[in-house]
Amino acid sequence: MSGWDEVIAAVGRAQQGMPGGHQALLEQWAATSGDEHAQRCVLAHYLADGEPELADEVAWDEVALREHALLADDAFVAIGIPSARAMAPSLHLNLGDGYLRQGRVEQARVQLDAGLAAVDTLGNDGYGAVVRGGLERFAGRLASVTDPDLRPGSFAALTSQVSEPTSSVGDAEADPHRGADPHDRGELDASALRQDERPDDG
Repeated sequence: MSGWDEVIAAVGRAQQGMPGGHQALLEQWAATSGDEHAQRCVLAHYLADGEPELADEVAWDEVALREHALLADDAFVAIGIPSARAMAPSLHLNLGDGYLRQGRVEQARVQLDAGLAAVDTLGNDGYGAVVRGGLERFAGRLASVTDPDLRPGSFAALTSQVSEPTSSVGDAEADPHRGADPHDRGELDASALRQDERPDDG
């Protein structure tokens, strides 16, 4: 079993670029049990950040999304995040970005659709604005691949050409360095994590 204190400490080390940060995440992943979906979702999300190979990054993003699908909405209350549902848009954005970079355009489109369908879970705050902006840019990138003649326009214009998903998110087996646009990597609202549980800079 991996407790939240240990998970948050490992995330902090990885996010601060401290030596052994990625290994700390892997150790916490190994310590989790199969029913600790909340911890596994967070760990997979940040493990994806640290992977140098795109295939490994995508694999962890798939895991994060799969674990997220098993969560109750209050699963992250203990770490200061009131709604687990609000994490869905960034998870879809991350996975869709990875798929697009792999050339898996239709699967990227499925993730864009799912992310857009969940934007109403985002708050009207800085985190919500970042994720909405990432989805908008991702929609533009995807549209430029599928319809090179499409000119940049409003969010609605970009997303109106996205077709209905051809498969469910469950069909998939599941920051700045990820994606053509460094802001297209959606992140957890790390500022919501319990401040008193974060590791010291030293």
